[in-house]
Amino acid sequence: MSRRTFVTILIVIFFLILIVFGIIFYLSTTGKITTFLSPKTSTNNGSSNFDFNSNQDGELQANPANIAEPAANNTPIRPDEIPALRHIYKDPVAGAGFAYIQHKYSTTSINNKQVVITETVPLIRIVDRAKGYIFETATSTLFNTRITNTTVPKTYESLFGIDGNGVLLRTLANDSDTIVSYFGRVKSKFPETITSTTTSSTTGKTTVTTLIAATTTYSSVPDSYSITGDFLSNNIKILTLSPDTNKLFYLSTSEGGATGITLDLLTGQKTAIFSDILTQWNAQWGSADVVTISNLPSGISDGAAYSFNVKTRVLSRLVGPFVGLTALSSQVVNNNTLTLIGRAENDLLTLSSFNEKNKSLVQLALKTLPEKCVWSKKTEGLAYCAVPKTIPIGTYPDAWYQGFVSFNDDIWSINVITGETRIKQRFVAIKPEQQIDGINLMLNKTEDYLIFTNRNDLSLWGLRLINPPKPLPITSTASTTGTSSTVR
Repeated sequence: MSRRTFVTILIVIFFLILIVFGIIFYLSTTGKITTFLSPKTSTNNGSSNFDFNSNQDGELQANPANIAEPAANNTPIRPDEIPALRHIYKDPVAGAGFAYIQHKYSTTSINNKQVVITETVPLIRIVDRAKGYIFETATSTLFNTRITNTTVPKTYESLFGIDGNGVLLRTLANDSDTIVSYFGRVKSKFPETITSTTTSSTTGKTTVTTLIAATTTYSSVPDSYSITGDFLSNNIKILTLSPDTNKLFYLSTSEGGATGITLDLLTGQKTAIFSDILTQWNAQWGSADVVTISNLPSGISDGAAYSFNVKTRVLSRLVGPFVGLTALSSQVVNNNTLTLIGRAENDLLTLSSFNEKNKSLVQLALKTLPEKCVWSKKTEGLAYCAVPKTIPIGTYPDAWYQGFVSFNDDIWSINVITGETRIKQRFVAIKPEQQIDGINLMLNKTEDYLIFTNRNDLSLWGLRLINPPKPLPITSTASTTGTSSTVR
């Protein structure tokens, strides 16, 4: 090939490239072409993990238009503007829970007398995994307020007790293998009442008057709470809260076996109520008097679930042995307890419901692990679960526990009595690292809101299940510690 021919070919290729890029630029600027190399982004809150799609039932799936991200500032927002699906806290959390704060304020009655009103304010409280700070928010706002400034580095687990007015923090001592557990009351630094003392100049009589704050709204004031409590025993591996969140059951192990202890979070009283020579147990406090105890599950060994009555201290076998058995018991309804049973069969997961009254074990249509579910306390037999779209073949639950398998979940409800299942939220992830692997599901008392943690990145999510929150006033008020978010 001659030099002139070679140069001519290069020139032709150069102009062809220019023409191709010109066409792409024109189409992209006129909106006639979109890229598939990156996820769609939201114009308000930055990038989102999910693409827009609709399923065969016509339901909207997670996408930037219907995911609420945390707000950068406390801009007032109407509750009906908050999408059902909310990414509550984007950094890793050690735990979260619902809190119910008693807010008192004074007002004047129609008889022109001062009366004291006490309102219960529902909130969501979150423990930051890196620093141990507690944050607070509500279902009617997108703003998170840090309410404690006590640093507890590397808080790996936390639980909220006493209706969110107490917190259990768990970490490792000086990065060793020693597990340290601390429970404290979350108390406001500002008193609800102010005592005023006046002395009459004529009679010399002293009058003590108790004044109550006149604000009719509860304010999430930055760094306005402190944590006061005490340490529990070291190396507690398994613990569980009672359904009313006022007591804790935990297993303390030694060379002689395991000892089960209840701790009254209101009084601090500890009572040893269980002992066994075995140490490898799981525990879940499902109903007021019954803790479900099961062998640590493995896909290569049998396990059984037991019912332990904390009052009579009687241990009874519920179900098993089964390979890879895990269990989640419900509240006692009509003198009956329902238990979700997870089993490993042929390297796959199955989910069943065990009816304690008639001793029946019925396999369910959904396939997931019981620890990815939460029971309703209002509707008998109803549970909400994070359900994997697909379950790869593996040794379960070991493969999931050890992190070799991560699931891509949707949120479902199932009534184990009627067998009815309903999809509550579908997720469509563009990349594997953007999938939702739901754990630690919790319902609020009215059961119209569900929170859960994404095991993949430990961020916190919320899902409104029934109706939008009531229109609560949200204002910004100046305080000595910063801006506060105010919700009724």
